[in-house]
Amino acid sequence: MSALKSKIQASIKSGKINKFILFLIVSFIILLLSKLSKDYTKVVSFNVEIENLPEEQVIIKDSTHKIDILLKTYGFKLMRYYLSSPKLTVDLEKIQNIQRSYIWTATNNAVDVKNQFAENVEVENILTDSIIFSYDVNYVKKVPVILSKKVNFAPGYNVKENYALNPDSVRLIGPRVIVDAIDEVITDSLIMENVKSKIDVILGLKLPDQIETIAMSSKRVNVLGNVDKFTEGTVQVPIVVTNLPDNMNVNYFPKKVSVVFNTALSNYESISANDFRVECNFTELSNESSFLVPRLTKKPEIAKSIKINQTRIEFIISE
Repeated sequence: MSALKSKIQASIKSGKINKFILFLIVSFIILLLSKLSKDYTKVVSFNVEIENLPEEQVIIKDSTHKIDILLKTYGFKLMRYYLSSPKLTVDLEKIQNIQRSYIWTATNNAVDVKNQFAENVEVENILTDSIIFSYDVNYVKKVPVILSKKVNFAPGYNVKENYALNPDSVRLIGPRVIVDAIDEVITDSLIMENVKSKIDVILGLKLPDQIETIAMSSKRVNVLGNVDKFTEGTVQVPIVVTNLPDNMNVNYFPKKVSVVFNTALSNYESISANDFRVECNFTELSNESSFLVPRLTKKPEIAKSIKINQTRIEFIISE
């Protein structure tokens, strides 16, 4: 036993064993390449992918949506089919639609099947005679996408305009009783700190609880926000008293109020008092009140954090 062990160790040291193993590996590769370069005829099962399904329809899935085909091609090609999940496409616009079922037949669709293979792959026979794609008709409803955010900007910075969402709405497809109960779709939370540059992120959408029974036209949304350096501005806006009773005159003070706002530096010069409107609605006056409340009824979209530096307007009814 020790003598045999000594011979093996000597062979390893001399490199004879390594050369022998290398010879075996090379011989196996040559044999494998020789085998795989020959033509073979085998049955391959293809999963079916459908296209051109109308949006309001949903296919009722089952295990029969496969096409078995007898193929003749070289071994390398066949190996690829067995190592992956091969697929064939069925165009629903090209097959019969009868009583809520699309009916695919090998006889009528053989040419479409053969056109999906390369020239070096021969379709000997399509073994699956027919496939029935049963479908149901669903309700389609368009709902807005609502951004969920918690964004903290660096001092002096803010988003210039409203966030842009793409898409800003999605289509829900499913049973009407479920889809009708959904009025909006919320994004995953956008959480950012110390922001002072452009926001450009992709967020997922929080799917409704009943997502198993409905489909959604998009599951992600692109969120864009133009961020700029902000500054504070103040304008003097005249007060307008509305809904005064006929034949009643009111003298009020002050006649104007200071409106404070924040806006991007690039927008500051374009904002004026005419972009705002402050109203006091006389019908909101109660018997216990001796003053009017100013409310902002018009403001520019490019202004943020707007506030009126006056909470009450004194008035006197004159004859």
